[in-house]
Amino acid sequence: MSRLPLPEKVQQFKTFVETMPKLRSAVKDGTYTWQQLFNIWRDRGEEDSFWDKYREEQNTSESKGSTKINETIQKFADTFSRIDVDEVNKHVSSLSETIDELKKMFGNQSNPPPQQEQNYPPPDPFRRRYY
Repeated sequence: MSRLPLPEKVQQFKTFVETMPKLRSAVKDGTYTWQQLFNIWRDRGEEDSFWDKYREEQNTSESKGSTKINETIQKFADTFSRIDVDEVNKHVSSLSETIDELKKMFGNQSNPPPQQEQNYPPPDPFRRRYY
């Protein structure tokens, strides 16, 4: 059994809905049904002011994302501009000196001196052991 093709108006409405994803959330929230939205679209058209809030929400979310990125970049630039290069250089050289001292202290332990073997008398082969 094959499916019947959708009427042309319904196909146009589906194409229109694909351009406004916020309509789906309005249906999921229970604000409207698909039938109500189709009737509004059919009676008022695509350019009616009713659809503006869904267009604006889509553009607003895009602008919010770019605003967050701009704020993050601005914060990074402010933080970077407050860094005193001379102070950082002092800390790096201090850290380098500390690492060198630690290497000197623990460098000797990486090659431990060979332990002297203790000379024990060989065990007596005839000695009885009682455990």
